[in-house]
Amino acid sequence: MPYITSLERMGIQQGIQQGIQQGEYVLLLRQLQHKFQQVPDLYLKKLEAADSDMLLSWGERVLGAKTLSDVFEASASNAV
Repeated sequence: MPYITSLERMGIQQGIQQGIQQGEYVLLLRQLQHKFQQVPDLYLKKLEAADSDMLLSWGERVLGAKTLSDVFEASASNAV
């Protein structure tokens, strides 16, 4: 088994994290499209800029959301 440097290991971990985040993004986008049909550019840009934690939070909110703004706009009543 070849030796993997710590720099290579960090690169591998970063690649794995990026893959996970991309999967979270794709799943949330598909959920939003299924539930609300159209996802305006404003929300697409928010999705593209979001980190993994935010994508997961929005993914939980989409379950009870009645509107797209319910998913993306945090308030005391729907905060996760």
